[in-house]
Amino acid sequence: MSGLESVRAAQRAAGTLPAPQRSSAQPRDPMSIQQVRMLVPRPLLTRPAGVTKPKPSPKAAAVKPKTTPAVTAPKAVALEKTTPTRRSRTPRQRSNTEPSTGANQADDDKKHKRAAPSKNTPSKESDLRWREIEDYSPPLSSLDGSSRLKATWGPGTAPLDISDEQDAECLGPVEMRVAATLRLKPVQYLANKRRIFAAKVNSLKDGKTFTKTAAQNECNIDVNKASALWTAFDGAGWFERTWFEKYLPDWRKARDR
Repeated sequence: MSGLESVRAAQRAAGTLPAPQRSSAQPRDPMSIQQVRMLVPRPLLTRPAGVTKPKPSPKAAAVKPKTTPAVTAPKAVALEKTTPTRRSRTPRQRSNTEPSTGANQADDDKKHKRAAPSKNTPSKESDLRWREIEDYSPPLSSLDGSSRLKATWGPGTAPLDISDEQDAECLGPVEMRVAATLRLKPVQYLANKRRIFAAKVNSLKDGKTFTKTAAQNECNIDVNKASALWTAFDGAGWFERTWFEKYLPDWRKARDR
């Protein structure tokens, strides 16, 4: 037993650390202390005296909102279905001259249909002063009694008797037939004839082509009759340039040649 106790005493002595001895090391300077603190893990550092960590403020208890009792909507009262009454349309009033039957398209076509040319165009006050209009028309002697100057009008339309009209004596026999066929009085024929040839001279001075539309714009008669006059004069050769050379400026003659 004594041997066993001595062995255990030796084991205890071997596992016991030696008693601490007083160190002869010099105290550390402030710089070394700061460096050591930087190397030591943060949880091992002691907090400086007098510094306390602020405690978090306690969370406010969540206030439960008051629940208001749900208001139940009143039940909708079933309305009785009613069939809407259809308004009756008042029929459109028609004039006495408007036909009571026929499709709308036919009515529209009738409204936009161009009116037929008048058979007898009334003379204007300016036509009575036809002598005041400058006369550029070719001479009647250029016809030589031929029937080149002629006009046509609507089929079945009888010529107008103008033998007793004012200034009828100023028309030759061929022109008398043209005016009567177009149902133009002598003053109307003479005035619009001069207007057409004055416009022809102006178109030559401007270097433009004299068309039927240009003649219609110068006349004060029905456009169809003005077009028939243009056709009659053109068929007689009265729109050829040789008839108007003397009315053109010298620079125009030289340039065109």
